Amino acid sequence: MSLICFPGATFRPLASVVLPTRLTAWHLSAPSALRGRVGAASCNGNGPQTIADVVRADTTGLLSVLSEAVQAANLTALLGAVGPINVIAPVDTAFEDFFEEYDTTAEELMAETGFLEDLLRYHVVADGAVCVGEGRGTFPTQFDGRSVVFDGISITDGRGKVANVILSVPASNGRLVIVDRVVMWPRDVAASDLEILLEAFAVIDTSGDGRVTMDEMIEAAVGRGVVLTDALLDQWIEEDTDGTGDLNFSEFTNTIWID
Repeated sequence: MSLICFPGATFRPLASVVLPTRLTAWHLSAPSALRGRVGAASCNGNGPQTIADVVRADTTGLLSVLSEAVQAANLTALLGAVGPINVIAPVDTAFEDFFEEYDTTAEELMAETGFLEDLLRYHVVADGAVCVGEGRGTFPTQFDGRSVVFDGISITDGRGKVANVILSVPASNGRLVIVDRVVMWPRDVAASDLEILLEAFAVIDTSGDGRVTMDEMIEAAVGRGVVLTDALLDQWIEEDTDGTGDLNFSEFTNTIWID
């Protein structure tokens, strides 16, 4: 199986993204910026459907991979929440470039549900989202508050990579900002190390639910003759930031050292 590995990618230029002619029937506006407050009133009148509905229907023909990913990560409720929220939506060609760069496939990405959820949450802004308008600034995402930067025509991710805004689609609970790149947060490990971490996570996560429990970690350690030190167990507790008693992929990577 190919493993996903990150850092810098070279993506297809905006000019190569072919937009279906039926997009002209949409009510499209200039790229939205991200201001406001979490829990603000929904964007009444700015679109007949929620962002979740728009992604699921994919009437643009551009978002089939994103639609599948939202279902696989069980994040439909997040995209359908009372807004405003803004969702950064990579087109299918952006995902194709992502798969090629990181030597993986759509099927493999969909199976890595823990990482997939983190990836998609990094594409969602609530604290600072708006229904309409334009602006610039740095805004926290729904993935551990890690930020993205809007400048009105593009979005810069945590690695400094730029996603060009193609379209901004209004919805009843915010805006869907369609872009030509999958955005990513910065990683503190090398691509080769991250590949090892993904492989280790998949082996330890015997339930396949995208999270590693303490029992799974102990079973994997005992089976391989690895000693779990008090320091590692203490770090496990510290990294369990959501208090679930288990670790998602991002939390898991912070407990592992690679020589």
